Amino acid sequence: MASVQPYAGWLAGDGSRAWAALSHGRGEVEIADGAAGPAESPAELTAAAVGARTRAVSRGAAALDVKGEAQAARFALDGDGDLVAGVTSRTFRLRVAAEERYVIAFANSGSLVPSLGAGVRALGGVAAPLAGFALAGDRSREWRVGGRFALDIRLRR
Repeated sequence: MASVQPYAGWLAGDGSRAWAALSHGRGEVEIADGAAGPAESPAELTAAAVGARTRAVSRGAAALDVKGEAQAARFALDGDGDLVAGVTSRTFRLRVAAEERYVIAFANSGSLVPSLGAGVRALGGVAAPLAGFALAGDRSREWRVGGRFALDIRLRR
């Protein structure tokens, strides 16, 4: 599947972030059936997502963030009239969470960020509690133009 996925993000001076992403792709799905032989069908995926994060409380290297995300996607398979049936699937996800983060900065400009989060997520109208732990680190370099726009390049492992 070939696709295009533009992304835009905004970072406020207080550390709040907002972002939006779109995705559209087209391609072929091939199913190999030993008896009937291979079958192909055109496929298409369209998706959109938005999110935001803001700092609720900060003390030293520790911070409590509140974040939210909404995502919607549509996948369509045309079918070939024989082996591959046409189908369209739509999904929607909404998530609201609080996340406790602690930044451990290293002298070489790298960092380690353990975080603990809890919230609620709704998938297609069904709500479920969520909780998790993440350990992330990055080396990043940021260039600012006029204080409002930035190019942020990150390498994550």
